[in-house]
Order: sequence, then structure tokens, then C-alpha cells
Amino acid sequence: MATKPTNTLYNHNSTAKPSVVSKNLLSGEVKDEDCPWVQVGQLYLSVTITGENSWLPLVALLRSQGHKNFKVCSGRHGDIPNIVDRKGMTLNVFDNKHIAEDKAIKARALKEFTDITIEIIDTQQSKTDQIKWLQQETQKHLKSNIPVIYAWCYSLFTMCEFSMPAVGDSLKLYEKVEYVNAQNAELNKTIAELVLTYFPWVLKG
Repeated sequence: MATKPTNTLYNHNSTAKPSVVSKNLLSGEVKDEDCPWVQVGQLYLSVTITGENSWLPLVALLRSQGHKNFKVCSGRHGDIPNIVDRKGMTLNVFDNKHIAEDKAIKARALKEFTDITIEIIDTQQSKTDQIKWLQQETQKHLKSNIPVIYAWCYSLFTMCEFSMPAVGDSLKLYEKVEYVNAQNAELNKTIAELVLTYFPWVLKG
């Protein structure tokens, strides 16, 4: 069965709030192919939770617009915000399972769309200073006008970090008032505000 192109692609200056987008998505029968995306230049970011099939409908849409080459960043989950330790390492997100899942989706995509190419990029190459590495890796491909997809949950918040205290179990941070407040604050910003805060480097080219 042919993949239906994604039907929810927000512009970078959208006034929609992720908290509302997530609530609306979860109010019905959730299918991972219904994942909403944000377009920032040729960078594509998820607003909500994602699933194995989430980025294939996005590729279908972009292919219909004339794109033939794609870079899919994989190998991790997404947090709001992402916890970083004192050495600059992002914690509790990296997962080899996602590489295997995205390689399987790539195989499906290439079988269905024989005129495209897809490269799966493993973000686990840089678990420390992840933001800096991702920016450099992403810009390299954007300069060649190749769409880049951050294929994990809440990738719109990838550049939003929460520093781990000097003492304490990082897993318990999710229960701390400071973390919960930071999470709620981010979710209730508009997409436009989040893009201007975390992705101005894409907008400026």
C-alpha cells in the first residue's frame, strides 16, 4: 500500500503551541504516521511523540515536492528539556534500537520510492556536546539543499537543555519541580518562539 504524504506540516512561524498540538493528537486514535512536523528551512522537526513510521509520510510529501535525497538523523530519543551532565553529555536518550528501526523504514522507503536516496545518520557519534555536533552536521547537508529529518520524539526541543545538578540521580530530575516547570514552559511556547530560540542558525542559512 502506498504511503500517504503527511498531512500536518507546520511553518516555522506558526503560533500553534506544542501542548495543544499534543493534546489534539492524543485525543483520538494515535497512529505514528500522523506525527505532525515543523519545517525550518529544509530541517524537519517533530512536535510530539513519534513512532517507527512517522518520518516515512514526511519523505513521501517531500518527494512529491521534488526532493530526491534525504538525511535522517537517528539513534536517540527526545526529551523536554534534554538533561545534560557536567561534562556536556546528553543523558538517557541514546538508543541503538532506533538505528535498526530507521534502517528498516529506509528499506521500505527505497522499495516504494525507487528514485530517492536516504542516509541514516547516527547521532550517537557525539554524545557529548550533542547540540554543537548536530548543528555542524545539519548545516553541512542544508547547504547542499538536502532535507534533514530529526527522527525522534519532540525533536523541536532538541536544542533545549537542562543541566544536571552537581549531586543527584539524573533519573530523579524528571520528578523535580524545576524540571517539570521547565518542561511546561517549553510546551506552552509557540512553535515560532521555539524556532527563534533554538534554530535561528537554520533561518539565517
